[in-house]
Amino acid sequence: MAYFRAPILAFVLCSPLLLAQPEVRVGALSFADYFAKLSGDSLELPAQYARYSKGENLFQFRRVQLWADGVLGSGFSARVLLEATDGSLDAQRRYSPFLKEVSLSWESPSPAVLLQLGLIPTPTWRLSEALWGYRSLEKTLTDFWGWGSAVDFGLSLRIRLEHRGHQLLHATAMVSGGEGVRAESNRGKKLLLQCAVQPLPGLWLEGYADWESPTQGRDVVLLKGFLGYQHERLTLGGEFLLRSQWGPNALQQEPLAVSLFGHFRLLELPALALVLRYDHTESDRRLSGAATYRFGLIAVDYTPIPRVHLMPNLWLLTAEQMHPHVVPRVTVFVRYP
Repeated sequence: MAYFRAPILAFVLCSPLLLAQPEVRVGALSFADYFAKLSGDSLELPAQYARYSKGENLFQFRRVQLWADGVLGSGFSARVLLEATDGSLDAQRRYSPFLKEVSLSWESPSPAVLLQLGLIPTPTWRLSEALWGYRSLEKTLTDFWGWGSAVDFGLSLRIRLEHRGHQLLHATAMVSGGEGVRAESNRGKKLLLQCAVQPLPGLWLEGYADWESPTQGRDVVLLKGFLGYQHERLTLGGEFLLRSQWGPNALQQEPLAVSLFGHFRLLELPALALVLRYDHTESDRRLSGAATYRFGLIAVDYTPIPRVHLMPNLWLLTAEQMHPHVVPRVTVFVRYP
């Protein structure tokens, strides 16, 4: 027995230290495409395929992410997320990862309050993207035109109210640097407010507003409303936004945009779904001759296993006095876990 006393004693003494170690979970995802641009000129627009010329066809990663979540104890947790995209290529056209999220969070048990600090998710399109459910195919309306950021360096307070497992309300207040994933340059701060209610199971109503003053003499305000509904096989959503910038040193513009989407699960095994979306965007609602853009997407989502999606789809962008941008694609979305 003497031979076993030392290992047993060491185990007993070390057990509290082992149990105190944070629980770490890792995950990854990727969006990969093969696309061919059949029509449309190369344009300086933020839309995904606007910059490509007619006839170009590529295999491409649009997004690759790798993250680690650590449960620190007493309600604290942390996340580090790295991302590489088709827009983060280096001089040799290699995918270069960058920090997308570095956050420290604290969550109370009840009522549910979440405090976050660092490079953290914003509420700008968190709900609409969750119900859209197909970020692997395209960004939501606000993100599509670059009128916000998914993450920003700052501090946020989130409140969640539930009753018998039914989520009643989500609300977020956040102050940030307004630079997204870039280091802050002391240009001013950004204020973000969001509130969403679920009066009936599956029905979400959301209001959102943000304000920033990135340069002296210029203010930018974004107002957004969202309505979403989920029921068994069907998901529907509609988003409306108005963006306004003004000031003595600013070009006054008021873009107005609407997005409608839906997806319907056609089969359970194997999983098969139909995805549809239409966006209408006026570049400046105050000017009668301002450009009006129309975006459309149709896709079939085939899911042979839960973590793999194969999606043939058609991406369309049109406007007056512009050749339509027609881009058929095959998209592969993989997520772990």
